[in-house]
Amino acid sequence: MSHDEPPTAPLPSDGFLVRERTGTITIPAEDIRLIEARGNYALLYTPSGKYMIRETMCALEERLAAAGFVRVHRSAIVNLAVVKAVVPRRSGDRMVVLRDGTRLRVGRQYSARLLQRTG
Repeated sequence: MSHDEPPTAPLPSDGFLVRERTGTITIPAEDIRLIEARGNYALLYTPSGKYMIRETMCALEERLAAAGFVRVHRSAIVNLAVVKAVVPRRSGDRMVVLRDGTRLRVGRQYSARLLQRTG
């Protein structure tokens, strides 16, 4: 390793390394309330802001399932710790409501898993 290269930090098992203009920061999994797909990227929503990472929703779903996250739509994963309610809709599908008031439609194929995980 040359002196010009910064040391490589290991990827935290319970969080994400995110590059910012000022350097690299660690986002702990428990700080993430919502993850949305953005093409080949994912947008992490935290109380301190939004952070873009390059990882697939499938990989994120697998990685975060044990940390209390559940996929509610092909383009959204939520932290169960911030789920306020799961509400049925007239159309027969469901809506998940987060503590901050964010409302997300639950995809039909994800509904049973969400209900199982929320009790």
